[in-house]
Amino acid sequence: FFSPRKTSDLLDWYADRMGDAADSVHFTAAFGVSQPLAHVLNQDGKPSPTNEVGVRRSPRIARRIKTDDKLLRYILLDSQPSEHSSEKSRASAEKKGRGNDYCDYFDFKKLNSNRIAYGAVLSGRMDELEDVASSSAHSEALTGL
Repeated sequence: FFSPRKTSDLLDWYADRMGDAADSVHFTAAFGVSQPLAHVLNQDGKPSPTNEVGVRRSPRIARRIKTDDKLLRYILLDSQPSEHSSEKSRASAEKKGRGNDYCDYFDFKKLNSNRIAYGAVLSGRMDELEDVASSSAHSEALTGL
């Protein structure tokens, strides 16, 4: 799935599975969100008329989210996309005649059914963390060396 493909069949399959979800979606997008997946994430998260199954949520989460949506999507991105890169990609899509169909993070982040987190939150603090680690008498290493 992570290696280059000649067609988008597998991405379309994943988008179909996400679109069929009734309760929740847990999605890690370390390399960005493709158009088929972005379009699904940009849907409102309310069940279709044929899908009346409710989601069981803890009362704490239900109070915090304040949404009538029956579906929650948890999306883990590597980092928060920049508005500049979004505008550039949107302009490229418009140039190819697909501007009206283009969808990205800045479209789907607005929906209450999407809960988005970022993995690369320490990159701006690495110098600070390295200073703390070098001043510590008990620095830590994964290899134990």
